[in-house]
Amino acid sequence: MMMYRTSSSSSPFPTSHPVAPNLNPEFPPEVMNFVQQKTFHQKTKDMMFEYQIQVFKNFGGLILKPWGVHPDYPFIHPIKFEFVEQPDEIKWFLWYLTYLYHIAIQFFIPDLHYYLLKAVRGNVEPEHQNFFTFMSWFHPLTQWLNMVEQYSRDKAKCHMVIIFYKPQYFMQCGRSIQLGSFPTAWIHKVYLDYIRNFDIDYREIQKFLCQLNKVIPFEIWPPPEVDAPWDTWPIQYKPYHKEILKAIQEYYENTPDPSEWSQDYPWYCSQINLNKIRMQDEQEDKMEYEE
Repeated sequence: MMMYRTSSSSSPFPTSHPVAPNLNPEFPPEVMNFVQQKTFHQKTKDMMFEYQIQVFKNFGGLILKPWGVHPDYPFIHPIKFEFVEQPDEIKWFLWYLTYLYHIAIQFFIPDLHYYLLKAVRGNVEPEHQNFFTFMSWFHPLTQWLNMVEQYSRDKAKCHMVIIFYKPQYFMQCGRSIQLGSFPTAWIHKVYLDYIRNFDIDYREIQKFLCQLNKVIPFEIWPPPEVDAPWDTWPIQYKPYHKEILKAIQEYYENTPDPSEWSQDYPWYCSQINLNKIRMQDEQEDKMEYEE
């Protein structure tokens, strides 16, 4: 059973409440409760951060490492996507994040093209199913493949930044309420390397994201020689960072120590080894695909 947590003025952290199993896979399990209680718009940001904590607590952070999104400007840093496990918690985190903000996700073009091609052919790895569900919220997978293929031929430009935004709306139909959306996504730009390695380009895309989200106009943008508040590490951990550290600690405490594995749980059954085997299989698949 999923637990969601609401903010409390007397506590820096939310309070947990049980949520019924999800009966509609298109949106998070707690959403209809929020809609019926007319609290959806007040709860969305809390739930975004709650799912982020669940990603750190249950999976070590995955694509949200090391600190997740910025607590004050969640859209300000492009997410570097990797084709690792994409659990429901990641999917619903992105659902809330793209409802609230225009966000940028950076992909390695050969990987994105390879897995999209497999998905279009009906061969989706179970751990990637949630990612392709997320992508299909914006465009059919065949359309994504056509868009990416326009850039995949240029081997010199290997990294692609895509902008995503999916505001939700509600429509009253008698006693029932239908939830819909206005999804939009487009390829913003391609780069030679991870965009964080290019200071000027990184500042430019941050400015663009601020413009899209109507935050921090150009007139008050920090000059190049000044570190912006979202680009510096905190001197002292704030409650936000402490909660993530606590979630990471719980993740490692609940992860079996390899030295304690027994014959009942041999090394070759460990997730680490299974990941290595999967990577070897994928490399072989890529070689066959390129041939």
